[in-house]
Amino acid sequence: MKTLKKIVVFVFAACLLASCNQAKFDRIPGEKQESVPQEIQGTYDIQLDLFKTSKRDSFFIVLTANAITQIDKNETQENRINQEFYMFRLKNYWVLGYPDANFSSLWNLAVIESMPNGLRVYVISDEKKKKSNKLSRITPYLPERETPLNHEQIMSAPVPNGSANPMEDGKGQNMLKYFMMNDEQFLQYFEKELQGKDFIYLKKINPKGKKK
Repeated sequence: MKTLKKIVVFVFAACLLASCNQAKFDRIPGEKQESVPQEIQGTYDIQLDLFKTSKRDSFFIVLTANAITQIDKNETQENRINQEFYMFRLKNYWVLGYPDANFSSLWNLAVIESMPNGLRVYVISDEKKKKSNKLSRITPYLPERETPLNHEQIMSAPVPNGSANPMEDGKGQNMLKYFMMNDEQFLQYFEKELQGKDFIYLKKINPKGKKK
C-alpha cells in the first residue's frame, strides 16, 4: 500500500497508475464545480483484483463535499478540492483534474461515471493503439503539442503525431508531448474509447456496516 501511494498523485489511481502513462492536457474540460457533488459523496471500497486477497488491509475512499480521503489501518490521507484536485462537470460525467507531477502547468485527468451502486473511475492514460506502437488512442480526437521539459510555458505550435512521453527534438532537446483540450472531442474520445471498458470500480458501502 505505501509503495503504491508514492507512485501516484491522485488517490483514485493508487492501484492502477504504476503501469500506465498518464496523458497530459492544457486544461480541464467542462464546468468547474466548487464542491464534490452530493450524488457521488459517500464511502467506497475499491473493487480491483490487486486488492482481492485474504491479507488485504482495510482500504477505503471517502468523498465529502470538500475533500477526497483515502483511509487504511495505518493512516488517513486527505485531498482537498481546489487545492490538490479540481472537479468539473462534463455532460453526465465528472472530470477530476490534478497538476502533472513533473510539469505543473499541465493536467492529468480522471473521469467519474456514477452507477447505481458505486462509481466507475477512468484514469486518462496515453495508451497506444493496438495496431500501432506510435499513435495514441487520443490522437484522432485531440491535437498534440510539445513543449521543452525545462520550460513551464505551454507552446502552441503543432507537432507530428507521437506519444506523450518525453522525447528529443532535432537539436537534442528533451520535449514533452501533451494534448490541446476540446470539450466535445474529449467527450467523444471518452464515450467511444473508454466508457465501460477501462475503469476502476468503487463500490459504495455503509461505513457502519463494515467489518472492524
